[in-house]
Amino acid sequence: MWAIDAGHFAVSVPLVVVALALAALTVRWLRSIVRRRLAARWASTHGTILMTTIQVQRTGTARREVPVVMYAYSVGHEAFQGSRIRADDELRTLAVAGHARNVLARYPVGASVLVYYDPTNPKLSALER
Repeated sequence: MWAIDAGHFAVSVPLVVVALALAALTVRWLRSIVRRRLAARWASTHGTILMTTIQVQRTGTARREVPVVMYAYSVGHEAFQGSRIRADDELRTLAVAGHARNVLARYPVGASVLVYYDPTNPKLSALER
């Protein structure tokens, strides 16, 4: 039988947890790069800002403000609505302390904007590439 040395176990478990967290962050970062490169080839069309707001997310004592922008656009004769601000922001993680209001200032309700969309799937869109 194998004996488990508590000292090695106490050191190796945190190292494994940190390694897994770093691997997950690396995968997320690489996916973001791929999405950005693919979005660079997206077509564009004109759209209109329908609604903006700030969504407040709380986790424990942490508070985070996330800008939410809804927009409408058409591709061919088909109408779509989107809410993604950046093409690589699939999980709505655009929140950066104090910047939600700055993001919304760029997209006032009723404004005409350029919308980027995936020509192979026009439902997939973003305001920024």
